[in-house]
Amino acid sequence: MRVLHEQPEIPGRNPFAYVLAAFVPYAGKLGSGLGVLLYAYVIGVLAAIAIPAYQDYTVRSNLTVAVNDSQHARDGLVSYYLANKQVPESLSAAGIDQSAPHGVTMSLNPKGMVLTVTSKGHSLVFTPKRDSQGNITWACSGGPGVRPAQLPPPCR
Repeated sequence: MRVLHEQPEIPGRNPFAYVLAAFVPYAGKLGSGLGVLLYAYVIGVLAAIAIPAYQDYTVRSNLTVAVNDSQHARDGLVSYYLANKQVPESLSAAGIDQSAPHGVTMSLNPKGMVLTVTSKGHSLVFTPKRDSQGNITWACSGGPGVRPAQLPPPCR
C-alpha cells in the first residue's frame, strides 16, 4: 500500500484479538505471569464443574447396570408372590441368586418385599406397589448416599 499512497491507512484490529490478548499477554504488557494465572483459573473452573459431573455419570451408569441386572429378580419375586400369595422369606426361597453379573448383589426384606440392589458401593431400593388392575409394579429410589443426579433414568 505504501507504494500507491504516501499516508496509508493502518488496518484495524479484529475484536477477537482483544479477547485473545487477555488470555495470552506478551512480556512487556502486564507480564506473562498474568497469562499463567488466567490459564490456571480457567482450568480450575472447568475442573470444578467437570469432575463432579463425571463422578455422577459413573455412579449413574453403574446403577443403570444394576437396574438391568436385577430385573430377573424383580420378575421372580412377582411370580413367586402371584403363585403362592405370600412374600418369600429370602431370595433363595424364591429361587433367585443373591448375586448378579457385573458385581451386583441383592438382598430382600420380607417385610413389604423390598429389594435392595447394590453395585460398587451404591444401592437402589425397589419397593413393590399394586396398580388399579392388581398388577405389581416396582418403585425405585436411591439408597443411602445416592444423590438425585446419580439416579438412573428408570428411577427418576
